[in-house]
Amino acid sequence: MRSPMMTLNPALEDTSDLVCDEAARGAYSDIKVMKSAAGWYVGTSFDEYDAEGRLVFSSPGSRDSHYHKTEAEAALTLRQMLGGDLTDARFAP
Repeated sequence: MRSPMMTLNPALEDTSDLVCDEAARGAYSDIKVMKSAAGWYVGTSFDEYDAEGRLVFSSPGSRDSHYHKTEAEAALTLRQMLGGDLTDARFAP
């Protein structure tokens, strides 16, 4: 599932042509459970791969839910979001 927050920004719709150098290509991941110093959340990462498909760089892309204290709570939010329930979705930066 694409990030609900990122689909609101048309400039981020297609990142398949982002090229950092001749070999690296970058793309935003589908939403997934992620962790930061503030807690667990649902979000995306921006990942860059070399010409052989090896991950060479990854950074947070978006945070699409509120923070949770546990991975299990964030996983439940992810399942709900994948099912269409956007109650915990975060649409503003």
